[in-house]
Amino acid sequence: MTDREMLELAAKAAGVEIEWRRSAGAYYYDDPETGREEWRPLDDDGQALRLAVKLCIDVSHDAIGMKSFVYARTVFNDETHIGLSEIFDDESERLDRTRRAITRAAAQIGKEME
Repeated sequence: MTDREMLELAAKAAGVEIEWRRSAGAYYYDDPETGREEWRPLDDDGQALRLAVKLCIDVSHDAIGMKSFVYARTVFNDETHIGLSEIFDDESERLDRTRRAITRAAAQIGKEME
């Protein structure tokens, strides 16, 4: 799944209507509090956290040997269990991988809605 597809499906799961702006090469949505905003939970900690809270995505971290993991888990429609992980080698990747795990889990919910 491409990042663009992931963003589309995550928005669908969250009930966010997004619009692709070719000139900017990005998705935008209307935030009721802040106005027009770029949809970028893969890069924005706040958007990723709001996505996790809205969709009840649990996030945890663990390490096995020299590898570190971030796990994202949720249940969709009381029956579909979604669980995935992202591996990172360097502590500097922790936030990026956490946002990606949340967005991927949200995208899986969006895919289940199709």
